[in-house]
Amino acid sequence: ALTRNFTSFAACGGISDGVYSFRSRLSGKDLTVANASTADGAPVQQFSGTNARHQQWYVIGQGDGYYSIINAHSLRSLDNYGNSTTAGTNIAQWAYWAGAGQRWRFASPAAGYHTVANQLSGMVLDVNARSTADGAQIIQWPASGASNQQWSLIRR
Repeated sequence: ALTRNFTSFAACGGISDGVYSFRSRLSGKDLTVANASTADGAPVQQFSGTNARHQQWYVIGQGDGYYSIINAHSLRSLDNYGNSTTAGTNIAQWAYWAGAGQRWRFASPAAGYHTVANQLSGMVLDVNARSTADGAQIIQWPASGASNQQWSLIRR
């Protein structure tokens, strides 16, 4: 019989499908859709965690090493806004359409932490200007290994 062994899969960097909060290693704040918006283009920021639905994300493997990341409140996708390849572009939410700007790959630079890289740009989720403040914008930026680009995934 075929079985899925998620334990050994997770050990090699994979993430099993489920609902997670993404918590910044630098700030301890959670990846959040601003103002619990359900609108296309709403910014994704960091805020203190309250376990609210707009701070939770469905992580869904696409079978090729990339994942869709869908907000549990709005059901909109984590999105490289405007399908940009420019460093500093805002991360927002947008209706799911399965393009490369909405596909993400995880890597683990340190035990318990992940980087989240966009398929289109190759850049990772980054807390702008290494901020620790509520409302700091999440942008894409080339991977540097810095703590503002590392996220712990907390199963919900």
